[in-house]
Amino acid sequence: MLTLLRRYATPLCVLALMLAPFLLFWPVTIGGLTLLPVDNVFQYEPFRASAAALGVGAPQNHLLSDLVLQNYAWKQFILESIQQRELPLWNPYLFAGVPFLAAGQSSALYPPSLIYYLLPLEQAYGWYTVFNLGLAGVFMFVLARALRVGRTGAVLAGVIYQLSGFLVTSAVFPMVLGAAAWMPLILAMAENIIRQAPIRGRPASAPWVVIGALAVCFQILAGHVEITLYTGLVAAVFCVWRILSRVGARGWRLAATWRSEAARPVMWLAMMALLGAGLGAIQLIPLFELVTQSFRAGRSDFSQVLSYGFPKSLGWLRWLMPQAFGSEAQHSYFDLFQLQILPVPTLSGHTWWQDGRWKNSVEGGAYVGILSLILAALAALRGIRVSVREQRLALSPGDLPPGFPRWFLVILAFLCVGFIFGTPIYALLYYGLPGINQLHSPFRWIFPLTVALALLAGAGLDTLLRSSPSPRLRRAGRTITLFGAGLIGFVIVARLAFPAIQGALAALLSRLALDTHGFTPALFLSLEGVNVLGLGLFVLTGGLVLSGLAGGRRRQLWTAAAIALVGADCGIAWMGFNPAVDPALLKHVPAAISFLKQDKDLWRLTAYEPRDGKPLNANLAWWFDLQDIRGYDSIIPKQYVDYMQAIEPQGELPYNRIAPIRDAASFSSPLIDLLGVRYVVAQSADALASPGFAKVYDDGRTAVYRNGRALPRAFTLPATAAVSVERFSDAVRTVDPRRYAIFEARPALAAPQPAPAEPDPATITAYRNSEVWIDAPPGPDRWLILADSDFPGWRAFVRPQPAGDDALREVGIERVNGNFRAIRLDASQEVQTVRFRYFPDSIRNGAFATFMALVSLLMIGGVWAWRTRGQREEAQGVRLVARNSLVLTGLNLGARVIDMAFALIMLRALGPAGTGNYTFAVVIVSWFEILMNFGLNTYLIRDASRDRTHAFRYFIDTSLLRLALGAAAAPLIFIVIAVYAASDGISPETQLTLALLALSQLPGSLATGLSALFFAYDKAEIPAALTIVSALIKAALGAVLLLSGWGIVGLAVTSIATNIATLVLLTILARRILRLPFSLAGAPERKVSRVEIVREAFPLALNHLLSTIFWRLDVPLLKGLTRNESAVGYYTAGYKYIDAFNIIPSLFTQALFPTLSRMAGERQQESTTDTPLARAYVLAVKLLLMLALPLAVGVSFTAPVLIGVLGGQAFLPQGAIALAITIWHMPFGWINSVTNYALIAVGQQRRLTLAFVGAVAFNLIGNLIFMPRYGYLAAAVITALSEVIQLATFYFYVRRHITTVSWVKILSRPFLAAGLMAMAIYILAGAGQLALGLFIGVLIYGMALLVLEALTPIDLKMLSPLLPARLRAGNAIQAESTSKVEST
Repeated sequence: MLTLLRRYATPLCVLALMLAPFLLFWPVTIGGLTLLPVDNVFQYEPFRASAAALGVGAPQNHLLSDLVLQNYAWKQFILESIQQRELPLWNPYLFAGVPFLAAGQSSALYPPSLIYYLLPLEQAYGWYTVFNLGLAGVFMFVLARALRVGRTGAVLAGVIYQLSGFLVTSAVFPMVLGAAAWMPLILAMAENIIRQAPIRGRPASAPWVVIGALAVCFQILAGHVEITLYTGLVAAVFCVWRILSRVGARGWRLAATWRSEAARPVMWLAMMALLGAGLGAIQLIPLFELVTQSFRAGRSDFSQVLSYGFPKSLGWLRWLMPQAFGSEAQHSYFDLFQLQILPVPTLSGHTWWQDGRWKNSVEGGAYVGILSLILAALAALRGIRVSVREQRLALSPGDLPPGFPRWFLVILAFLCVGFIFGTPIYALLYYGLPGINQLHSPFRWIFPLTVALALLAGAGLDTLLRSSPSPRLRRAGRTITLFGAGLIGFVIVARLAFPAIQGALAALLSRLALDTHGFTPALFLSLEGVNVLGLGLFVLTGGLVLSGLAGGRRRQLWTAAAIALVGADCGIAWMGFNPAVDPALLKHVPAAISFLKQDKDLWRLTAYEPRDGKPLNANLAWWFDLQDIRGYDSIIPKQYVDYMQAIEPQGELPYNRIAPIRDAASFSSPLIDLLGVRYVVAQSADALASPGFAKVYDDGRTAVYRNGRALPRAFTLPATAAVSVERFSDAVRTVDPRRYAIFEARPALAAPQPAPAEPDPATITAYRNSEVWIDAPPGPDRWLILADSDFPGWRAFVRPQPAGDDALREVGIERVNGNFRAIRLDASQEVQTVRFRYFPDSIRNGAFATFMALVSLLMIGGVWAWRTRGQREEAQGVRLVARNSLVLTGLNLGARVIDMAFALIMLRALGPAGTGNYTFAVVIVSWFEILMNFGLNTYLIRDASRDRTHAFRYFIDTSLLRLALGAAAAPLIFIVIAVYAASDGISPETQLTLALLALSQLPGSLATGLSALFFAYDKAEIPAALTIVSALIKAALGAVLLLSGWGIVGLAVTSIATNIATLVLLTILARRILRLPFSLAGAPERKVSRVEIVREAFPLALNHLLSTIFWRLDVPLLKGLTRNESAVGYYTAGYKYIDAFNIIPSLFTQALFPTLSRMAGERQQESTTDTPLARAYVLAVKLLLMLALPLAVGVSFTAPVLIGVLGGQAFLPQGAIALAITIWHMPFGWINSVTNYALIAVGQQRRLTLAFVGAVAFNLIGNLIFMPRYGYLAAAVITALSEVIQLATFYFYVRRHITTVSWVKILSRPFLAAGLMAMAIYILAGAGQLALGLFIGVLIYGMALLVLEALTPIDLKMLSPLLPARLRAGNAIQAESTSKVEST
């Protein structure tokens, strides 16, 4: 049993740490209660009216209302958005609308938030808290182990951290709790990277980078930037400390030491940080956009921020007695005089000292347990010897774990204490770091302090367990025990001497201003006496544990006691602090709310609060899908704050709130009417007397007033009512925004002689969170005003009725009346339909960056996993093809996916016309690239794979030929530019792009030659992996340049930079992996002359050129014949998907080609049937066809969705039509791809020329005839038909030189299966179930292939090396039987 426990000790520790938080939170997980403090809302009307009937008394903890006012509303909104199948991008319920997902604090994208989406919300909060506290404990365990703390000490560190006051009280802020859990894991991964912690005996960095980047990402997605910032600061200093420590230990002056101990870790650490930030970019980039428009910037000066720290007089008591200043959750107490539990008699009903000086229990949650402090002090002081005689201080690591960063943690702890107490050293942060002035919570440095104390305490316990018995420590433990006993005795003496000290206690209460809150000397003595008794008890038991551990006997028992004592100490400290409430209260709907919900129109409300009472407190209306002009959120756009300040001063901004209306006179402001405030909620005792407002509801507790002047949500004003002003807040005093469209500093929009006009209501036909549809009435030139907040990311589209949505055209949005959206409508006699849509570029750019980082992470992890597998036995035959194909396909598909993601940015940035111009330039340069490469790649792969001893010679010769051919072909580019510039008028931008793209082919062609060598050496995975690197460079740099306004020229510059980077990387890898000498000294003599190479490669070059012309001839023709760049753009949008799919046959045939070449060389020349080459060719045809057909069918049905995702509305419907037609080139085009390489393998590349000439001729003639009339539609149809023509020509040579193919037999079965698939999709798509139709269609297709036996047993035998051993044997027997039958 003991052996089993030792074997699984670490998993058991992890399990124990995950389960430990249940001790505190079992009532809100499995106990049927909820962590949500629902009882808190019953402090406010209209909920308070029902409190008595529902049995709701005083709130369990009024301090934790944020959890129900903010977080619960956020989670409800996310769930509703998911149910409505839309992203929660925009919140229309607060502040007249505000970005939601960008704010991040909802933790919407944080993976553990799945708990909220899978469980009922009332249960989810408890489970989420337990899960994240469990993660915090486990990650602290991992960090302690990474720092070489023993397993027991690591468990203690985990318990301290997960049950610390900071984390347990942070249950009110799930985003803080979620973010703080990941800091230990980030530090652990940094430590592992710095010392290259081994995996299976081999030093490693890459896996730690992957885990660390994910940890950074998860912390970012948790949604609390402040915690992420503190983590980044601590981690950066920690890394510098650890690197310098290791460098110093191995020699400061050794260059090799700096390379291995500094340069390499810094590179990996930077990669971890960048990848983590990149993964979190989907949250960071939108957040940055939102924060730049927040009202918070520069809100508090340095002295004010310092005042938010701990009180310097008594704040230290927080680490000794968690309830030293009372508790918001304590409603009863143990009376030392009556020796019984009594209700708290204070005015508030709880014991917290209601004075901001003392910090509340959440801000002051610093407690980590008494024994934790003792053990942390032990670790900090271990090895320190003070010699009075010699007057010196001796420092040594003592028995601490080797390399443990004791002094870093000690210094960190002291700095944190300085920050927490608001000392002047906080200036290091306030003035030293950008953006820190927006954070007004120095007390939150409790977070890193808790990490430091937990690690020191764990190391302290580990030190005791490592060391021999210590009489000195035993004496210290006994002294601590006696001190604890003395504290208990002190309380007893104070109780007995109460009459003598009563006056002093009364004076102290008066000085602390507690007497005015109902505190009496007897109550104060009872409360603080119990606190000191608890302190004394845990000091006493802590001393006993220390003595026991130092004694050396029964250490296992004392170790268990230490962990249990810390758990009990922290558990008791926070027991009952967090809510445990009846979840049924969440379902209560007050009568006043039911009244308001009867009005189904679009309107907003606010509250009237001339005195305290918080009727319908902030965010509560959101619970019931009611829109409120108030709100409680940490990020409020400055434009809206300014708007509300123009109504009346906003005194609650320091608390992140837009306040209710305090002064009844403010209701006369036209800004209230413009917001569409139809209802005002107030306490019945607070009568509202304002013109235009009438009471419509009153139940004696809550009253509701209706505003008869409220404007409709959407309305039009004539263009003559537009006026431009310098500042809206100043102009609104004299200009009525209900009758004018007021623009700030936009004189071009103003009417020559502005005149007021009455608003003409517009009809809102659909109102969703991120989308609004409006029908604007006919009329003259006018402004359509939507009284929702304006913000970057909103776009507007207009179409006349009754035109369809394909007639929508985009129009610009202007900010009007200080906050709202307006678009200009031209004069019309018909109703205009307007669509407002919110999808900001920051979300799209963030998603793109996240995707790029994810691919990079997968590549790093994949390369590491591939390398750690070690060298395997050289694969042969079909297994070699499979290995090459799978690796190539996987990596290059990854690169193609990156290209597709980049296309999301490119197409939207360039639009159809810009996309058309860039595609035209790329196609022209691709022909130049073929002339430059001249078929040398295929020649190099073929000959180098046959004769590797001459591989480098082949590379040199082909590279020199590339350069010569490039120089000879360069003038052709300028001829093309001149011809098109004269006839078609291509822009100077397109001409420059053509020239730069041609220049990029110089490094690109040399890089292609190096890639060919890797293919020849059966190392295809290397250039394939670099394809991902190149794609990442291209996408990252291209996105930056596009977003910076460089257009297609920026893409050409990106091409140059990418090709240079690829060439450099390939050169380095070729030297290291292929062992190429990059020198001809000692190389074998050339076997063939360069003239012979040209002669041999010429057919390959000609065929490649004809193939490319055949493939993309339609682009320059489409531009020249239609003179429409947008048509080329539509056509290109569809081709993006086809290019992505075509990577499959391309990589498959490239991987197959070396094997086909060997098979061709080994076969008997007179044999063209039943050879390995023939069987491999037929099988390849079948496999590619069976894969191409379902893709073609699926894309045909989903083309509009695919194009909409890729290019947006600007490319619809034309791009979708082009894609749906062109996709059908794939079945025959993929067959042509493998046929082309098969013929080259048998030396018939010269024979391919006629096939390509015929296909090009058909393509050219067909396009010349039909393209002028049918445009891109003709191009799409002719492209598909050209593949059929080419296959027919190819087959003439296949039959003569490879084998005879039964095309009817091969094609009929897959096409029949595809037809059945199409029927299923068509039927279900017609019923509105396209996704289900695709799923069912694929199943039908697969089953049909099985039933029709599209793959014969002989085919399966050839594929059997790819199958598991058990299946392989069965297929071999079946194939042998079939072969005998066929022979008979």
